[in-house]
Amino acid sequence: VHKSDLFARYYIAMASTYAGMAFGSSDVGAVHCLSETLGGMYDIAHGLANSAILYETMRLHQPFIRHKLCRLYRATQMDKKMVYQMLLQQDASVARMEKDEVFLLCLNRLRSEIGNVLQSFHELNVSTADYAR
Repeated sequence: VHKSDLFARYYIAMASTYAGMAFGSSDVGAVHCLSETLGGMYDIAHGLANSAILYETMRLHQPFIRHKLCRLYRATQMDKKMVYQMLLQQDASVARMEKDEVFLLCLNRLRSEIGNVLQSFHELNVSTADYAR
């Protein structure tokens, strides 16, 4: 954004404020902290690091956050989204799956549709030697 573009600067400031307010009232620790570390150690863009970690973190925690994932499914009206319809066309059993599982399937499909967010740590040049750090 050019420094003279006051319109863009205003809305970027507003978006930043809203993001800060959202972070203050949500639990983003596992994903956000790890992505900051990856960014600092490997110069990985913050958004890319978040997207690389988010799905796997949610999948790992799924047994403990099923109710939250079901709430996200309902709040986003996932059954009305194109990504849900695409999955349903490929496999009719999606309609009979638990909502938390469907939400994660849709999230993963969105990642594949977007493209570069499916990168693994290896593809991002993260060394396995650094996992313990």
